Amino acid sequence: MAFILGTPDNDTLDGTLKADTFTGGEGADTINGSQGVDIAVYSGNAADYRLGWSNGSYTVTDLNLNDGNDGADVLTGIETLRFADRDYALPPIGEFRATITTLNDQMNPSLAVLTDGSTIITWDSYSPSGTGVTGIGAQRFDVNGMAVDPEFLVNTITQGAQSDPFVAALANGGFVIAWESGDGKDAQKGIFGRLYNAEGAAQGGEFRVNTTTESQQLDPVIAGLADGGFVVSWASNLQDGSGYGVYAQRYDASGVAQGGEIPVNSYTIGDQSGPSISALASGGFVVTWASDGQDGDSSGVYAQRFDANGATVGSEFLVNTEIVNIQNQSVVTELANGDLVFSWRSQYQDGGLGGVYAQRFDSDGVAQSTEFRVNTTVAESQRSPSITALEGGGFVIVWESQLQDGSAEGVYAQIYSDTGVPVGGEFRINSTTADAQASPEVAATSDGGFIVTWTSMGQDGSLQGIFAQRFTSGGEALAPSVHGTSGDDTIDLRGDGLSGVGHAGNDTYVVLFSNTQLVEAPGEGTDQVKSVISWTLGDNLENLNLIGGAAIDGTGNELANNIAGNTAANLLSGGAGNDTLIGGAGNDTLDGGADVDVLRGGADDDTYLVTAGDSVVEASGQGTDNVISTVSFVLSANVENLKLKGWDAINGTGNGLANTISGNSGSNILLGGGGADLLQGGGGNDTLNGEGGTDTLQGGSGDDTYYTSPTDSIIEGLNSGYDTVYSSINWTLSANLEKLVLTGAALKGKGNSLDNTLLGTESRNILNGNAGNDDIDGGGGNDLLLGGSGNDTINGGDGIDNLRSGDGNDILTGGAGPDAFSFDSALSDVTNVDTITDFEHLSDKMRLDDDIFTAFNAGVSNKVLAGQLVQGDGLTTAQDADDHIIYDTGSGALYYDADGNGAGAAVQFAQLGTGSHPTISEADFVIIA
Repeated sequence: MAFILGTPDNDTLDGTLKADTFTGGEGADTINGSQGVDIAVYSGNAADYRLGWSNGSYTVTDLNLNDGNDGADVLTGIETLRFADRDYALPPIGEFRATITTLNDQMNPSLAVLTDGSTIITWDSYSPSGTGVTGIGAQRFDVNGMAVDPEFLVNTITQGAQSDPFVAALANGGFVIAWESGDGKDAQKGIFGRLYNAEGAAQGGEFRVNTTTESQQLDPVIAGLADGGFVVSWASNLQDGSGYGVYAQRYDASGVAQGGEIPVNSYTIGDQSGPSISALASGGFVVTWASDGQDGDSSGVYAQRFDANGATVGSEFLVNTEIVNIQNQSVVTELANGDLVFSWRSQYQDGGLGGVYAQRFDSDGVAQSTEFRVNTTVAESQRSPSITALEGGGFVIVWESQLQDGSAEGVYAQIYSDTGVPVGGEFRINSTTADAQASPEVAATSDGGFIVTWTSMGQDGSLQGIFAQRFTSGGEALAPSVHGTSGDDTIDLRGDGLSGVGHAGNDTYVVLFSNTQLVEAPGEGTDQVKSVISWTLGDNLENLNLIGGAAIDGTGNELANNIAGNTAANLLSGGAGNDTLIGGAGNDTLDGGADVDVLRGGADDDTYLVTAGDSVVEASGQGTDNVISTVSFVLSANVENLKLKGWDAINGTGNGLANTISGNSGSNILLGGGGADLLQGGGGNDTLNGEGGTDTLQGGSGDDTYYTSPTDSIIEGLNSGYDTVYSSINWTLSANLEKLVLTGAALKGKGNSLDNTLLGTESRNILNGNAGNDDIDGGGGNDLLLGGSGNDTINGGDGIDNLRSGDGNDILTGGAGPDAFSFDSALSDVTNVDTITDFEHLSDKMRLDDDIFTAFNAGVSNKVLAGQLVQGDGLTTAQDADDHIIYDTGSGALYYDADGNGAGAAVQFAQLGTGSHPTISEADFVIIA
């Protein structure tokens, strides 16, 4: 052990091959550990420092300069940080040593990922207990590669060599290890096992697996079964009568043997050896092995399926297609879709000394593809494959390759989809390339990635050692996890692919890369993420603060989140939960998502997406802001615009500003509030009310209703529904509007060129239909009703009304009260004959304009004189020169004849009554100028 001290300057401190303790002190120091468990010492408490990761090294920055300045250090090969209040174990970066013991050899590793995400690695180690023979060591690691407990000795019998271990995970969270055991008296070996629970505690002592003990039993493999039990398979010499044969034994979850040994291979000539096993989702299992001479040449790869009771399913089958030379070292895994994938070594097939091949079969053992070469590099020899199915549905194969990485051997891998399509190219697993790295084993992790372990020559300072490394689903080396304390920590994750684990306390994470992972358990404080990239909050994280100047996005989770933007244009999405979104500067979009949210904009032009219960907060002078809503919404202060979305019949209400409010496809009520507003109806039958101010009301395709104030204007498109205007002031219908309803006293209303409906009030109105075939109703009051051109229907209603029909064949109804019917347009018995439906003799008046009815002169007399009206049943012509008004009492037709019985013909200008016809006299007429 060495104690290595820095100076107040920026130092580079290098360790020894032993366990070193570094104190860098002031300055930005670079501290490089070496072999052994190395410690970096800092003067303050852990909460005063920020831990980060950059370019493959840890960074430690002193945040509290009041108690001294330890600077900003870069650490490589350091296992422990020693602060004034606690020690902190650093998770390993990249590949890590799996053993504490480094003396002599540690080799032949096997690993399994347990149900809690932790990993168990086992190996055989020379003289671990001082016996001078090999024993079985093991070590558990958490999801971050940190050792859970000290490494432990698996075997209890220490006489003779214990070697070639294999480990499998069990459904109850525990694991089982099997190995070859010799008694130290002769060369014979048997298979022994030991069961462990989820806490890593041994459940009883070691037990013998094989029942037959003659000769020797080798090469154990294990698979945890769907029912919680497990099955062990091995090669047994001479038991089947000819060389080695493959056998298996089933156990329940308690380690009790279920039935006897199971012979696996049916063909027994020569050797059947080197088994590999995989559990099946159906509850059964499949075993593969190498068989001498069975495929017609050297050795080939065979397999046999078994059901949950250990009975064979179908016959054993040949896996490899190419049978020339040797095919052996077979392994197998079941994919998520039920397919089986086998991999093996094939001698000389790829043009080199040997290559790794694979073949996919369905659950019935039927080939689903041709066999394919796994390794891309074919120089020298590629061998010893290991395979595992991935959580995402594909699989990965690892193998050892001679001379490829510049050393004797290196470990390589290839990822595949569930249909056997390569994902990317082959890649190297080991980082250290000196001497040899061999004997790889792989297991899938719950995050979709995988972990590989292997034997490395000389890397741990002794002979062979065991190393491991985790990878993502895409084959990238998984960066370490930075852990906080039980207090309030700042965890700086500036390294690519880092993971942060906050633990208890109100923690702050700083992230720069999208592949950073954050882990928080429920109830571990109120935590904040500060991010310079777009970020989505993971489970149990409450708050998000976007930093920097890039236009990035922030997304919440199901909790009540606080999400704040930066100075650029951000999209902030709350998701579920009662969230608070704060836009900051920039043209931000704030989407609260479900539940009741508070959306706070900042400077510039913000957009808010709201649902029921949301509130929008804007300060004065902070840009032109827009609310997009799927529910009825009232604009709060300082927010300018509102747009309704969707198809529901919802409403939008403005404020005192000049608002733009747009409807959706449903029937909306849009209220402007004060200010000069623009209301746009959209689809649906909308109601638009500017509510004061100089407003522009613009309908859409539906039958819209407008409420006006004095300076409003209405815009309607052609053929955009049947639209109604309600007005408490004098109003003229603009283009494409159909109906006007007056709501105030003594008002004027005027139509347009369409067929309008004009409705008066209970007081005096002047209604002018203008062009078109209009329907005019005066309502109560003494009204002046003007039909204009077109065939109009005019109803005076109550009161003393004056109905001026204008041009066209109009229908006139005076209603209650003494009404006047005025005729002051050019006569035509084809296009200008008005029908008076309810003329009352000696109450109503027909007013004849002497400019049209030229036989009369209002300046001389405003009456029709005796003898100027002639009437009778069927009478249609004048009887003498004084007969200017002719009334057919039988039909109700009323005619005017300018010259009596002269040459000019009589012209019908009115029709009195429809079913019955009133009596009239000269007193019912008035001549007007």
